[in-house]
Amino acid sequence: MALIRWQPRESFAIQREIDNLVSNFWGDLDTWHGRGWHPRVDVVESDHEFTVHAELPGLNKDDIKVTLEDNVLTIEGERKHEDEQKDKQFFRRERSYGKFKRAFKLGTEVQAERIAANYKDGILILTLPKSEAAKPRQIDVAVS
Repeated sequence: MALIRWQPRESFAIQREIDNLVSNFWGDLDTWHGRGWHPRVDVVESDHEFTVHAELPGLNKDDIKVTLEDNVLTIEGERKHEDEQKDKQFFRRERSYGKFKRAFKLGTEVQAERIAANYKDGILILTLPKSEAAKPRQIDVAVS
């Protein structure tokens, strides 16, 4: 009997594709309903680490909170409205404001004490090294 390793990220692939289809057709429904905005995020996995790139333009470092709990990475914050001037009206308003929260279940344990976060030019880059137990390793087979 062959054992197949469970890949938790694959179970979210269909959900992600449906979300992308709906978003491409309808746009960001949360923004339409005034529920904030969802910054775009890329999560990349290698043998040794996860790398996360989050587009957070217009935020200050102090407006961003990153947490890791029970192997769930959470990025949250708020893009505040600019002060409106009473003598001016918007001709067009497309930028989204408000609170956001993105959470990602990591399929592999990471070394929380070694997580690095860098925010530059509106892009948050997180590097999450995998724990030693989670890294793939070669097992030698002995002949007896």
